[in-house]
Amino acid sequence: MIKRDKYIDKYYLKEFKEYLLANDRSEKTIKTYLDNVILFIEYFNDMEIEEFNPAVITPIDILDYRSYCQTILNLSVSSINIRIASLKSYFSWLKIEGIIDKDITVNIKKLKDARIKEPKSFDEKTYRALRRLYYREGNELHICIFELLSKCGLRASELVNLKLDDIKMNFNENGDIRQGTLEVIGKGNKYRSIPLHKDVRKAIMNWIKIRKKRKINSPYLLISERKDKFTTNGIYRIIKKYHEKLQLDSNYSIHTYRHYFCRTLIKNGADLSTVAALAGHNSAVVTSQIYTIPNEKEKQDVIEKFL
Repeated sequence: MIKRDKYIDKYYLKEFKEYLLANDRSEKTIKTYLDNVILFIEYFNDMEIEEFNPAVITPIDILDYRSYCQTILNLSVSSINIRIASLKSYFSWLKIEGIIDKDITVNIKKLKDARIKEPKSFDEKTYRALRRLYYREGNELHICIFELLSKCGLRASELVNLKLDDIKMNFNENGDIRQGTLEVIGKGNKYRSIPLHKDVRKAIMNWIKIRKKRKINSPYLLISERKDKFTTNGIYRIIKKYHEKLQLDSNYSIHTYRHYFCRTLIKNGADLSTVAALAGHNSAVVTSQIYTIPNEKEKQDVIEKFL
């Protein structure tokens, strides 16, 4: 139990609290910051070197405390970073007020979480339900967006910047589409070519027919109702509508479609080098680190099968 009342009139904590209030910090944030500063004060005083005084604290003291939180208290990276952020705010304010000569936390960095987290993806049941919903609604633009995201693995910025000239279609003698490719300029201006699945080809052609009827004159493939180039926020609003209808949680994003694309290819036997090339990753190592992490269901299946 943190004895906030014991410390609030010491170490300028009352004034620090007023500063946080004046900067429109929430009640929860103020409580967290004050408690974390008090925890550091108690840690320092327990060291029995000298009594806590903001002016005597050094960067080494902060780094030692961070190490203590990590190795002795075994706190998570996020919990440690919150404690350090609280101290950085406190010492920064002390410097602004002229109480200390130098902000000793200015060069203290956040800890990085070395764990690679499983990317959020659709399971097959959710993907099928989502696809069915898009097609049942029957909006050709939305279907085109859905197919490009889920079967090309595009980033949001790549999607909104697609131009008609980036789409290459080959037709047979009957005028039917035989194959197609998408030429994408991705991160770092890196070029990649993505072969188009038949569903993507069909969705693009259906949307282009609608464009022609509306007499849209723009080099960009995806154009809003107001005949403007789409923004990433505009794409997000569209997919959010479908996610809400299926009552999906807010963690599903535009990038979830890209994760689904990559995970599905790997799950079905595609080699990592090919998936890396399609996704625009620098190497297959990056692809492997991200998309070969088993999800919770896969881990559970292994336990049930092999134990």
